[in-house]
This record gives sequence, C-alpha cells and structure tokens, in this order.
Amino acid sequence: MVESDEEKMFVFYLADGFALMDFSVAIESLRLVNTALGRDVYRWRIASLDGRPVRASCGLSFPADTSVRAERLSVARTPPFMTLVYGGGDTDISVPVLEAWIRESYSRKVKIGGICGGTFTLARAGILNRRRCSLHWALAPAFSETFPTVELSRSIVEIDQGIYTAAGGASLFDMMMIIIGEDFGETTVANTCELAIVDRVRSPGERQRIPLTRRLNIQNETVLNVIAAMEANLVEPLSPERLCKHIGLSRRQIERLFNIHMGCSPARFYTRLRLERARLMLLKTGLPVIEIAVACGFISSSHFSKSYREEYGESPGETRTPRAGAPQHSGGVIRHNRTGNRAAVA
Repeated sequence: MVESDEEKMFVFYLADGFALMDFSVAIESLRLVNTALGRDVYRWRIASLDGRPVRASCGLSFPADTSVRAERLSVARTPPFMTLVYGGGDTDISVPVLEAWIRESYSRKVKIGGICGGTFTLARAGILNRRRCSLHWALAPAFSETFPTVELSRSIVEIDQGIYTAAGGASLFDMMMIIIGEDFGETTVANTCELAIVDRVRSPGERQRIPLTRRLNIQNETVLNVIAAMEANLVEPLSPERLCKHIGLSRRQIERLFNIHMGCSPARFYTRLRLERARLMLLKTGLPVIEIAVACGFISSSHFSKSYREEYGESPGETRTPRAGAPQHSGGVIRHNRTGNRAAVA
C-alpha cells in the first residue's frame, strides 16, 4: 500500500527491557496530533527482532506487528516516514540483522531515531560516526568508552543529518513536538501541547540533568563550582592544587566549605563521583574491570576494588553479576568480549 501525503508511518522497534515511558510518550504524541488535527496524519506499527511479543522493563508485554526481517523487505518497497529504535536492558550486544536494517533504512532517506539505549544500536550500525547524539546521562560513560568517534551531547535532544536522538523520558515529548512542528507547524504543536497539558516544548539544547544547586540542595557557589570542575574531570582527576588554582581559594578553605555543606572532604566527594561513574559502567557495559578503573581515574584495579567495596559493600564483580529475572537475548546477537572482538552468542 502506498501511503498518501497525509499519512506518515512510524515504525517503533522495541527490544526486551525497553522503558515503557519512552515508548508511551512517543506514541501518545502521535495520537494527540491526530486528535488535534481531526484526522489520522500519523500511523504506526511495532517491530521486534523476531515478531514475537516484547517485554518492557516494568514487566508488561506488548505484541509486535512485524519483525526486522519483514521490515527489511518492506523498506525496499515502501519506506516508512520514520523508524524509532528503542534499546533494552543490555546495551553491550550487537544484532547484525537489526543494524543492517538501520543502515538500509537510512540509505533510503528514512528518518532514524535512537531512544536512550537504542542510540547504542545506531552507533553499532555505523550511522553515528562523527555525528552528535543525545543519550541518557546514566548511559553516557559507557557509551563514550565504547564509541569514541561519536560526539556525545548532554542535551535532551540532538538532530544530525536525519538522525534524531533523545535522552529518554520526558525528552521524547520534546523530540516528537520538533518532528510534528517540521511537518505541520507550530500551531499544531501548540494545540497538541494543550491536549497533553504541557505548557511549553523545551529546545533541543537544554541540558538533561537538573542544576547542581537543586540536585545537591546546596547554594554555596564555591562548592558548586568545585563539584562542577570535578564532574568535568573524572577520567583524569584534578589534583587538590589544581582545584584550588581553578577556584582561587586555599586548600584549607575549600576543605572547610565541603565539611560544612557536604559533610565530607573534597577528596572523599571526588572519589564518590568517580565510583558512581564506575558503577554505571559496570551495570551498562561488558568492559573489563581494569578498563573501567582507568576510565574513572583509578591507578590500579586493586585500588579501585578496595575503594568500591568500601563505598558499596560489594566488589565490582558482585555488582556485575546478572540479577534473577533480567531480560535474556536471543536470535543472532553478538556480544563484545573483553578483548574488544566480537563473539557470537547462540
């Protein structure tokens, strides 16, 4: 069936473990536009790897309308308007047939979207090289280590040469409103926002994380400036002397302020920031512990393991142990092993 000019087809690819909020916000945005315009200008279908139902991270299952194999045949005949790729609970895998479909779709001028973990899939497909993309801040450390040739942004949405990426959650509404505005103008966007009880659409460049002053519930500008410098230098931590020079205060003054406002020394707080980054990488990547230690500014795996156990009460390996009920993947996936080569998983 050839689509009319007024009907635009979205394909939502879902992987086991996808975030329900990310999916529901996007698909409800399309439904609300149809309501606002009084006609069906958007249609959609759900694809999974093998056409079987897909389970969200919250445990709910969704039936799929089609499979990746069927979509590869369809894109050659009637390309959809846009394909949105949602990642699952495991970002450390490669699915060749899925990546081939993404490349084929993009070569046929289909708009491609990567949502949260789905951005990993777009990167593995090779369409993000030397381009900007957005990703949920919790996944950013793992992504940066795995794909150094991709320019990762801290913005809620990035658009680069027909590739749309969003951090996830509420940012999906902002991204969908951008797409809808491109198609039907700002009046339609405003009418859709009214139906959704949304007072404004954020610009793509707005940052994901809330300001430090709200996140940490402190107001002292010096402490906030020190923490911002720490967060910007986790791979190669700044020495106390360099931090003091950056802020323009003595080491004793900074330590006094941290003890008052943070209840710990600057060195202890800095270590906690690096350990938080390491924990995210342990949970979201298959990188060796020693590589994670180096990426978080630790000089050795033994020093890292000791600090990690002191903070979390378990070893890095225990954190990485798969939990019961975690989503399992099958169907021609490839997992990247410790050497960086790809090993097939049955």
